[in-house]
Amino acid sequence: MCMFFFTPMPVTIRTEITIDASPESVSAILFDFNNYHKWNSWISISGPPPLSHKSTYYLSLVGEQLTMDQGELHYAPVIMLASPSVLKWTWYEKHKWFMSHEHYFEIVRSQNDSQKCILRHGERFSGAGARAMCYTKYYQKIQADFEGFNKELRILAESRDMVEMISKS
Repeated sequence: MCMFFFTPMPVTIRTEITIDASPESVSAILFDFNNYHKWNSWISISGPPPLSHKSTYYLSLVGEQLTMDQGELHYAPVIMLASPSVLKWTWYEKHKWFMSHEHYFEIVRSQNDSQKCILRHGERFSGAGARAMCYTKYYQKIQADFEGFNKELRILAESRDMVEMISKS
């Protein structure tokens, strides 16, 4: 995962989980920022209003600032990309040259089953601080946090899809 301190390469964490729920269900949960605290133990987010069914919703999110609380860490990333299948935000620690974060989610529909998807979740770290963190357990902790987030999102998405299927019967 980490290169030598002097290499210009950024550090990237990548996680992936298969979810037995439609991409639309996963996307609706992912974009409902104000309810993150109700279903996950890792992060609390407040931001733009929840997903509406207007076609311009995703476009209007680009440039919006979120407020995030992650234990004692508080930060305000800016949404760089938003579509039904991709969410990406960035933020900086003190100065861009020290540590820059580019966080992403990608939802990929399963080719075999339209009611399943793969969630790809990761973050790209760059700057002098990012390389220095290679000598700590920082990235291992972040990876474990992402995996926990993914599992909690999967539990919620699969339970919502199950409730919808039962109610339709």
